[in-house]
Amino acid sequence: MASGDSAQTGEAVRLSGTELSKEVRAGLVTEVQELQNKYPGFVPGLAILQVGGREDSNVYIRAKVKAASDIGINARHIQLPRSTTQMQLLQAIHGLNQDPSVHGMIVQLPLDSDTAISEDRVIEAIDPDKDVDGLHPVNAGCLSHGQMRYGHLPCTPWGCIQLIKKAGVEIQGAEAVVLGRSKIVGSPMAELLKWHHATVSTCHSRTKNIQEHVLRADILVVGIGKPHFVKGDWIKPGAVVIDCGINAIPDETKKSGHRLLGDVDTAEASKRASFITPVPGGVGPMTVAMLMQNTVRAAALAVEREHQDSWELEPLTIEPLSPVPSDIAVSRSQRPRPVSELGSTVGLLPSELDLFGETKAKVALSVLERLQHRADGKYVVVGGITPTPLGEGKSTTTIGLSQALVRGAEA
Repeated sequence: MASGDSAQTGEAVRLSGTELSKEVRAGLVTEVQELQNKYPGFVPGLAILQVGGREDSNVYIRAKVKAASDIGINARHIQLPRSTTQMQLLQAIHGLNQDPSVHGMIVQLPLDSDTAISEDRVIEAIDPDKDVDGLHPVNAGCLSHGQMRYGHLPCTPWGCIQLIKKAGVEIQGAEAVVLGRSKIVGSPMAELLKWHHATVSTCHSRTKNIQEHVLRADILVVGIGKPHFVKGDWIKPGAVVIDCGINAIPDETKKSGHRLLGDVDTAEASKRASFITPVPGGVGPMTVAMLMQNTVRAAALAVEREHQDSWELEPLTIEPLSPVPSDIAVSRSQRPRPVSELGSTVGLLPSELDLFGETKAKVALSVLERLQHRADGKYVVVGGITPTPLGEGKSTTTIGLSQALVRGAEA
């Protein structure tokens, strides 16, 4: 996966994200095929929401759609006009949150809108389970607490970690320096390095004497958006340099009219580093690969929840009283579990519940269509009587439903 001259010649080994991403994507093809063999008809779904039509965003989206297609992911590119308001975008996100065929969702940033739209509000509106960019506060919180088994990890930083590991570099105990503190790259990169047991320093626009910090780095990750900001003589001999920058510089000799430069002066840094990522062809392909990995993971978790064999239900305890109190007194002695939480536990989708407050809901008949191919299901009949003014019908039906749920959990 490393390409170029060896470090023995005085030149850093180039870490090819293009080559490593091919390995990742090949593994995902196999994983999707195995899931489809286990769950016939299953197709991972990715929605890409775009506001406006920035050409650089279009290039990135085309790369993501192609990668998804090659892996077996159904990618939907939903392009909204520049006139889209924040409320309209939030409504579109809500609809995708409710769509069971969408397992992963991203909003392409930056937004190209005529009106002011808060990126934070947009990201927070995405269902954390479908936030395959790993930017939702819930996913960011899991990362900050070192709970990397939960939620989704941000794509670019996680791709950087894979590149470092593929190079065979020991992260534990290393002196790591991250230039930049953005929510997309710098901050989560520092967290990932920290939980891989590196000693991490984060530098930003207010940091004094940045060169001195960089010179200490065994592992240097740069993502600040300034072409060739890091000079070659800043690099500690033998360091690993991960360049997340991608800057378009005018160049009349190129057909596109520009060339791409990273945040590091690669030619000079290569004379001192042991490993370095090229731009392009380094971090970029790994970002796309990690997005695909998160999407497949989200889809796998969703289909496994849908086909779970048992429910994780625990009946609420109730203290028998003598004499037996009235129905109203009994009902008021317990705080019911929120019905939305209960629905999720028994495998109902949010779109299949029509909520009436916290404790009541109607279940959409569409659930029967969704589960019609499910084998080895359980059919439970709940008997009751026509409700009377005294409430016996409601009570017996409620008791019957409770018993059915408990029986389902035990079966």
